[in-house]
Amino acid sequence: MYTRLRDAISKLGTTAYVPGSSASGGWLYNPLPFPGCDKFPCHRKNSPERWNLISTNLKGKRVLDIGCATGYFSFKAALAGASIVVGIDHDPAAIEVCNAAATIFDVPNVQFEHMVVVTPPSQKYDVVFAMAILNWMGRERAEEWLDWIVVNESEAWIEMPLKGDGRRGAHWLTTDPEVEKWLKGFFPTVERVGKTYGAHCRRWRSLWKCR
Repeated sequence: MYTRLRDAISKLGTTAYVPGSSASGGWLYNPLPFPGCDKFPCHRKNSPERWNLISTNLKGKRVLDIGCATGYFSFKAALAGASIVVGIDHDPAAIEVCNAAATIFDVPNVQFEHMVVVTPPSQKYDVVFAMAILNWMGRERAEEWLDWIVVNESEAWIEMPLKGDGRRGAHWLTTDPEVEKWLKGFFPTVERVGKTYGAHCRRWRSLWKCR
């Protein structure tokens, strides 16, 4: 059952990846939330803690996961009752892992697309996850996405690594108060819901709920 998944995971880190990523060959970026998948090595072991901070009802919602990597938040949203979840990522190997897992574990309400994460889609979504991805885009493109989220009246959950955090933190943001001020330039309501510690980067990162 796991052969296809194991083969897909072995390709991670061997295809084109954004320079500076912490991804390593054969390692999941996020864990897969399914039985038996804890045997595969992964970077973001704290993803369950990050998910526990997302206190929102996803039943019947349309969810977009920007920079889904190996799909942890996409799968959790699908299992939480979202009507449809779309995960997008620039790494074809990560998307192959996601599609293999969706088939093996029979998750019909999730789909994954390989695309360069720069242009917001035309479809409307109720909830958007942007977990440690806007910082990779640079300020101009990140703000393009924030404008799109606001226009679509989506609820956004945003994790924003700061300057000096890992290999590609947001170079224009150095403190959480700066992140809050930046986000309030787009959203009427911005709430820091908590922090989680990432052992892979040895940093605490805040999660923001924006509406």
